[in-house]
Amino acid sequence: MTLPRTHLFICGLHRSGTSALHEILKLHPAITGFSGTGKPKDEGQHLQSVIGVDGNFGGPGDFCFHDGAHLTEWDVGAYQARLPKLMSSWEALWAPDRPIRVEKSPPNLIRSRFLQAVFGDARFVFIVRHPLAVARATRKWSHASEEYLFRHWLEGHRLMMEDAPHIQRSCCIRYEDLAADLNGTLERVWRVAETPGLTVHGDSFSDHNPNYLDASARFQLSAVELKLLASFGYELEPPFTRFDQRFGW
Repeated sequence: MTLPRTHLFICGLHRSGTSALHEILKLHPAITGFSGTGKPKDEGQHLQSVIGVDGNFGGPGDFCFHDGAHLTEWDVGAYQARLPKLMSSWEALWAPDRPIRVEKSPPNLIRSRFLQAVFGDARFVFIVRHPLAVARATRKWSHASEEYLFRHWLEGHRLMMEDAPHIQRSCCIRYEDLAADLNGTLERVWRVAETPGLTVHGDSFSDHNPNYLDASARFQLSAVELKLLASFGYELEPPFTRFDQRFGW
């Protein structure tokens, strides 16, 4: 008997908590993810040769600025003949006895519409983190300035928000909310995955924001950019993140 299968994609920029979330989700007895692949962070983008990896578009802190990295349902036709190869490349690495297949790669943030068109049963977990923390944490992998990396975050999340209304089954959570209330925030993930929840030990997710949010931004944003930032409950000054209203969907 073949078990019904669901594909759950984790979507978030480098240094946004995607790896930690991936490891947590793999603890669930119904979920299988990539492990021990030898590829960076066991990301699905490095385990296939059909769609481009972030390195083809500038890599961490740069790929969202490149038009070719943003894929929607309108791009499926260009890949149609090779899609079976994409699916088989991943399927061979998932445990066959676990019905929910999880995959995470940073470009998923701006490829959700494409993945939804390819995997009709797809669900998505968008995870966001304060852009100052992301920018400063990404400096170890990039020679770009803090401001450039911050604006890369703005561009990626602008595209994410434009694409979100087209996505049928998704939730959006914050890194900061996982740190403040891990199991309460994970409830939204279990719901979108349509699986009974799993109580996870609090030590499974560590808050590294204090290592990066030690100073305010040293650049100015436009009114439009500030509005986008505020829509996530983020600010440029301490305490940086607002918790006085529910965030996400």
